[in-house]
Amino acid sequence: MFQALGGRSLQAARLCARRRAVIVETVRGRKSRNDPIAKSKEGRIKTPPPVDPVEMVVLEERFSEYQQILSALRLEFKEEVLRRKYEEETGSLAEDERGKRQRSTAL
Repeated sequence: MFQALGGRSLQAARLCARRRAVIVETVRGRKSRNDPIAKSKEGRIKTPPPVDPVEMVVLEERFSEYQQILSALRLEFKEEVLRRKYEEETGSLAEDERGKRQRSTAL
């Protein structure tokens, strides 16, 4: 059998020899959903952080301004795309008309 492998009997013996068990290294990470809650956190009640009303008003104003700017940019982009499409269509129609006129005058 080892001669069929080209005379590499040592390498073949290593391949056929029993291997040791694979060492599995544990990796720290997040708990899965099925893991129980830690004992120190069992009685804890989750409460959201307090919200500053003045800061909330400022954030709402800024967000509405952001939404207005974004919608205006989207509208401008749509208009530009539609304008280009219209110009391409009318430009090709105008070229067809010119071609027809030139053909009719040439005849």
